[in-house]
Amino acid sequence: MNDFKNPEGYADPTAYHAIKNIQGEEMERGAVIKYSDSRGCDVLFVVLGGDGEVATGLQLFPTARRDAVQVYGMFASPSRIRFIYYNNIPDYQIDGYLSDSDLKALLAAVGAYLGFEVVAGEETTAEAPKPVKTATTASDARIVELETEARIYKGLYEALLAKVTA
Repeated sequence: MNDFKNPEGYADPTAYHAIKNIQGEEMERGAVIKYSDSRGCDVLFVVLGGDGEVATGLQLFPTARRDAVQVYGMFASPSRIRFIYYNNIPDYQIDGYLSDSDLKALLAAVGAYLGFEVVAGEETTAEAPKPVKTATTASDARIVELETEARIYKGLYEALLAKVTA
């Protein structure tokens, strides 16, 4: 099924994006969603973050694996962070939510696995913005473009890490 098209088969991007926004709101941090994978097996997945198109989280397993944290009566391994696209799981259902203490324990375990020292009560401050360079030649323009792209990705990465460790 192509969710981008309406029942008559015509492209309907407005409805598509509206549905995706609603789905993104439902998958909030700590939600445990259930969906069927490509093999038809049921999967439980804990959402740690998302942007309306992609959810970041951990799959739950019935048995413990190395470094597993027990949550929701099952086990999640911080070393197995996954990303899932909402449009790839149209049949998902919210199975429940993690308790605040389970969510904090899971986020702390993920932060520790990623090598972040999480100190309760401390907030990080963002770096001061760097001045923007101007290009004088084509090669300078490419360098500026790459540096800008690197800063954007660095900011996105830091924002994701802040969400995971918050």
